[in-house]
Amino acid sequence: MIACSSALRTFRNIAGFCAVASSQQEFSRLLRPCIKGTRRFFSSPGHMEVVEGEADKTMIREGKAVLAAGVATDKVFYNPVQEFNRDLSCLVLSAFLDRFKIRLEEKQAKKQARRAENGNPNSEFPPFRARVLDAMAATGLRSCRYALQSPLVAEVVANDSDETACQAIRLNAEANNCADKVIVTHQDARRLMINSGFDEQWFHAVDLDPFGSASPFVEGALQCVADGGLLMATCTDTAILCGNFAEACYARYGATAVRNPAHHEISLRIVLYYLANRAMHHNKNIEPLISVREGHYVRVFLAVHRGAQEAKQVVMKASYMKNCTVCHNIQLQPICEPHKTAFYNASLSGGSTCDICGTVMKIGGPIWNANIHDNAFVTILLSNLDKDSSQYGTKDLLRGKLTMIQEELPDQPFYIQSKDIFKVVHCLPIPSRNFFSALHHAGYKYSPTHCELDSIKTNAPFDVVWDIIRCWVKQNPIAENRRSEPKIARILGPEPKIQANFTLHPDADFGSRKNKMLRFPTAGVKGPMARPKRLPWERSPPSTEDDTDAEVKKAKLDGNNGA
Repeated sequence: MIACSSALRTFRNIAGFCAVASSQQEFSRLLRPCIKGTRRFFSSPGHMEVVEGEADKTMIREGKAVLAAGVATDKVFYNPVQEFNRDLSCLVLSAFLDRFKIRLEEKQAKKQARRAENGNPNSEFPPFRARVLDAMAATGLRSCRYALQSPLVAEVVANDSDETACQAIRLNAEANNCADKVIVTHQDARRLMINSGFDEQWFHAVDLDPFGSASPFVEGALQCVADGGLLMATCTDTAILCGNFAEACYARYGATAVRNPAHHEISLRIVLYYLANRAMHHNKNIEPLISVREGHYVRVFLAVHRGAQEAKQVVMKASYMKNCTVCHNIQLQPICEPHKTAFYNASLSGGSTCDICGTVMKIGGPIWNANIHDNAFVTILLSNLDKDSSQYGTKDLLRGKLTMIQEELPDQPFYIQSKDIFKVVHCLPIPSRNFFSALHHAGYKYSPTHCELDSIKTNAPFDVVWDIIRCWVKQNPIAENRRSEPKIARILGPEPKIQANFTLHPDADFGSRKNKMLRFPTAGVKGPMARPKRLPWERSPPSTEDDTDAEVKKAKLDGNNGA
């Protein structure tokens, strides 16, 4: 009854709006609050600052930029939860351009020396002016932050395929006094990037932040990014990347994911493999600077270099995966192995069944098997963050996340998720520090992973990890009816080859955890938002093709089908 009354009131309000609205635009303005009430909204991370003012002049401050709240509606996409993404992007861009400038000046100094030897000592090079492309700019908030927070940025091309978004970008650029740096374009992002590559209008940094997968835009981005330039890409289709739809993952990325607790890092490595594979087609290779999984998306930052010889090395950085769906054992199967100056097909490693439980292994991949971070670059990011953290609203999460990335073991491609591995045999979970201590006493390294809470990376072989669990189960027995289950009996049956020592070791912890850093977002911060929606009369106008032309085309089509 209450629902019916509410619906009746809404209908009456809409009828009243229809009576007083003088135009479709006026009707849209009046009706939108009713429609907004049915939309699902996401909680803000609590870092952005709302600057109060008149109703149509309220501004949202983020970093050094402000956003006109009036444009953050259903018409133009704006997600406050992505503030961490934008903070990290600004931090990475500033550090990267500083490094790019230093390397460019070193090359120019060598050229200057050669020119001096050839009798032309007074030749000069133009000053470094960085060009940045924000291919899907939406409100333009990220573009404005790039222009304001990166001193070396001379021009930001803020592009969007939506005219309404382009108007919002112009409004925000003027509000931030950076309209001279932010160049607004209204094009399909793929066409813009490919044309820029053909015209040799290179960008020193290209940012891809689309809805869903970035794969449709990678070809254009690789063609328009400068040699040694920065490529930033976000993929939000994590359900596909985590192994839920193998055929869709292969269609988008040329690889299949596997169902494994380490699926978030597998997602990152699939995206890196895809980018490296596409770059290889253009005789380019990638250098991962930092790769982040956060919430509902993965975000990678790469330096893209030209060079056919280096591009061929990608085949050594790609591997297939063999995954056990029972005990979570996962192994890498290289594609090629080096032989003098050539590459030969690699031999198969191991058998088709799991060494731990005997289950038939599943195949996935290929994935990127090399480093996903540059620790030296991450150190620079932390240093820059400490120097000036006032312009980063999520500075605490940034510091915690970067510290965890710095602590990660660089040569271990996967991690162990504690809550899942103990569920396999239904045993009591080993307390984190006791588990770390057992690995420490056994002489193995371990580290956290930024991808997942309560997960660790270790260079201990998987059979050693299970030996530690077997020792723990001896001290903390499981129920007899559980032990008699075939899969658990196969796992716990062998005697452990090591004697695990669970005595707490003083060094059995991580700096980020000891210092109680904010390593993961607080509760209440939610994920992706829907695409911007419009009322029917706000959409693109229908085709101007007249009925006669349509009938002629239909007749031709019917004739062809009849033939």
